[in-house]
This record gives sequence, C-alpha cells and structure tokens, in this order.
Amino acid sequence: MRDTSNTLLGLRDAAVLGEALGASHHADRCRHEADRILEAMLHHPTQALVADGHFIKRRAVDGERVRVIQFPAGFVGGTVAFEFGKP
Repeated sequence: MRDTSNTLLGLRDAAVLGEALGASHHADRCRHEADRILEAMLHHPTQALVADGHFIKRRAVDGERVRVIQFPAGFVGGTVAFEFGKP
C-alpha cells in the first residue's frame, strides 16, 4: 500500500505545484486521478484495500486477499537468481 499512498501524495503535490506554476489544467487532472485512485482503494467491489473495516496490504489479481507472498525457489531481491553457465 505504500506505493499507492506515495502515488496519491505525489499526484496531490503535483496538483499544488501545477497551480503554483499556472498550469491549472494539469493540476485538475492530477487531483482527479488522485481522487479516482483513492476511491478505488476504498470502495472498489473486488480490489479495495479495505477488508473487515481495516486496511490491507494487497490483493491478488482475482481479488483474494494476499497475506503471505510465496516466492519461487531461487527468487532473490526482486529478480530470479541464476548460476553462470546455466540457462
């Protein structure tokens, strides 16, 4: 959820900056997108990041709540590890 909240904050900050620079059309778009993302986070019928009255961290593509992520064997730091000389 941290990435999503950072996106929301970034869009809201961009809206403030756009207003300050006289680009109100860009500011309006940033504000609208931040509102749209927040609405989806809170109220989307299958992908909302709220369950049983509490925020949750993530959902799977099918909408199921994900509590633990199982990485495949050899998965290290966001990339799949490999050995030299092996495909």
